[in-house]
Amino acid sequence: MTNLLISLVGTWGLLAIFVTMTGESAGVPISSEIVVPLGGALASQGKLNFVLVVPASASCSAGSGTGWV
Repeated sequence: MTNLLISLVGTWGLLAIFVTMTGESAGVPISSEIVVPLGGALASQGKLNFVLVVPASASCSAGSGTGWV
């Protein structure tokens, strides 16, 4: 599963981060401990924009939390 997540984020970038984080928030057993740091690592290498990585990874969690209010 780890290699699959690394491949997805490496290939699809921000979209993969958003989709995997949405899946995790929905209860799919996806490890955000792999996805989010990988997004940060790719941003530090200039392959992704850090300013976009943060909302792509955080918006799903914020959305799922406000859905319960």
